[in-house]
Amino acid sequence: MTNVMGFTVLDDDKNVYLVADSQRTAIDYMQKGTVQKLFVAGNNAFASTGMSPYITSLSQAVIELGDPTPKQAADKMLEIGKDLKLDRKNPDHRLETVLAGVEQIAGSKERRPVLYHVFVSGGERLESGYFSVPTAFVGSGGSLVWGALQRDMETSNIEVKDIIEGMMLGFSLGQTAGHDIGVDDKLQIALVGPDRMRLLYHPLVNLESLRDYFTYFAKTFGVRAQEQGETDQRFTDINAVLNDLYHAILIGSSSMSVADRTVNRNNTMSKVDSSNRERYEKQRLEALAERDKQKGYVKELVDGWAGGDIAQVVAALNSYRDRRNTRYSKAVEFVKSQQK
Repeated sequence: MTNVMGFTVLDDDKNVYLVADSQRTAIDYMQKGTVQKLFVAGNNAFASTGMSPYITSLSQAVIELGDPTPKQAADKMLEIGKDLKLDRKNPDHRLETVLAGVEQIAGSKERRPVLYHVFVSGGERLESGYFSVPTAFVGSGGSLVWGALQRDMETSNIEVKDIIEGMMLGFSLGQTAGHDIGVDDKLQIALVGPDRMRLLYHPLVNLESLRDYFTYFAKTFGVRAQEQGETDQRFTDINAVLNDLYHAILIGSSSMSVADRTVNRNNTMSKVDSSNRERYEKQRLEALAERDKQKGYVKELVDGWAGGDIAQVVAALNSYRDRRNTRYSKAVEFVKSQQK
């Protein structure tokens, strides 16, 4: 059971996000997972839903291609599906992948990010194949995500205009999908742009190999792969930065979501209770100001990450820590005042 989400950011670069949960399909769905589901092959990131042995075979084969084009990677996935002799009529053989990569625009030097939904074995009603899509939501968490997304679109409550809004959407929908018993909300995130890929894994996710850790640091901060041993502590330090970054972005995104709910509630009350409209409008504007402030904090973090600038990330984390310490001090002061 899985949640894999891919969606396009409506900015000038048409960045794409690929997000997956971390729970392995197993008999005991109450056992939350820390399994790597987001893999990288060259400039492609991909995540799959299906039985673990099939996903492992598919992932290894694509990674061995080195740096394929998105279509080459998708073709390889279909080839592996045939080799595995997957039966579309068998629900246990269903295997789908969402792939984010970069393609060269024909007749131009321009490159653009793309999303492919790959039906390696798509079930009785779907032939194997792949399609370029603006969004893709697959796995058992997909029905919950689609419901939440459709509601937000119908109410004009969502507009992914930049990578900050995209990051918040990923966390928000990840938490929604986490209500499924076979899905958790420990996210694995890839941002793919025309000339970059950035990765971010939940701190509890265990990457499968040293190569995956090298890829994580190389894609995110441009760290060159080196021999194991002499750089172990340095890589541990980099990992600590990324772990703290994940938590800081999660907290900031959650604060934006809380402000969103307050804005929406006051907007609704202003419509249905016109006698108190002035009060609700005042509260709505206050909530909007709070959301803008929280988005500014998240922007500091995400911009450093998206720019591959570890110094900028650390500076943003230090600012985050200072704000938290201020709140801790206020909490101590209040509690002590109540204990007198």
